[in-house]
Amino acid sequence: MDAQEWQRGFAARLQNQWPTIPIDELLDAAGDLWCDEHWRAMSPEEAAVRWLKLGVLAD
Repeated sequence: MDAQEWQRGFAARLQNQWPTIPIDELLDAAGDLWCDEHWRAMSPEEAAVRWLKLGVLAD
């Protein structure tokens, strides 16, 4: 899977969670995570779920 495909998949999963956040912002987050080998080794769906479980945007 190439970078753009992975990032689109990751962003699409995040958009399910946060439909009001612009897709460009979600793609930016996906791009940041793609740069990290830890996240890139996972499928976009798995990476998104694990990232969400971290409470990244929790108050």
